[in-house]
Amino acid sequence: MVPEKHIPVISLIGGIGSGKSALSQELAKRHSVLVINADKIGHEVLTEPDVIAQLKMFFGPNIVNASGEIVRSRVADLVFGDAPEQKTAHQQLEETVHPRIRSRIEQKIHNARNSSSCDLIILDAALLLEADWDRVCDLIFFIDVSEETRLQRVQQNRNWTEEEFRKREQNQLGLLEKQKRADYTIENNSSLTSAVDQLETYLKQHFQTGPR
Repeated sequence: MVPEKHIPVISLIGGIGSGKSALSQELAKRHSVLVINADKIGHEVLTEPDVIAQLKMFFGPNIVNASGEIVRSRVADLVFGDAPEQKTAHQQLEETVHPRIRSRIEQKIHNARNSSSCDLIILDAALLLEADWDRVCDLIFFIDVSEETRLQRVQQNRNWTEEEFRKREQNQLGLLEKQKRADYTIENNSSLTSAVDQLETYLKQHFQTGPR
C-alpha cells in the first residue's frame, strides 16, 4: 500500500468577523489549496435524517419547516445566550453534530493525502479549539482584528445586530486564549493582501518546501 503523502493542514482562528474565510479563499487563489469548511459540513450534517430526529427530540418539532428541514435560525435562538437552558441546548447540539463533522473533516484530509491533489489543506472552522479539531492541524494562525472592525464586517456582510454579534461570540473561546493557543498571529486590520503575505512568510519558514 502506498503511504499517504503528508499534506500540511493549517487553520485560521480568531473572533467572529476577523476574515478567516476571506483569507482562506485568497490563499487558495495563490496556491494549490484544499479548503475544508467546517461550517458548510455542519450544514450538511443538519440534513441527515438521524440528526434531524435527534434534534427534534431535544428541541421540539418547531425547529423544522413544513418540508421537515431544520431551520438554523430557530435552532440558533435556542442555543445562543446566557440562560441555563440555552447553554444546555448548546451542549446538546454540539454533542450531536461535532463528532459527525470531525469524521467528515478527517475523511476529506485522508482523501486529499491519497490523491495528492493539493499542496496545502486549510481547515476553516470557527469552533476549531472548542471542538478539539485542532488535533488534525500542523499549524494554527490567530487572525488579529479590532472588535470595531469585526462588528462592522458582520453588520455589513451578515446583517447581524450588535446584540447578535456579542451573543454568538460569548459562546466561543475568549480571544486571548485563542491567540495563546495559536502558533502565529496574523494582523488583518488593513488589506487582505498584506494578511495573506504574512501567512505565506510563515508557511515558507515552517514548511521547507512550502506550498507550490
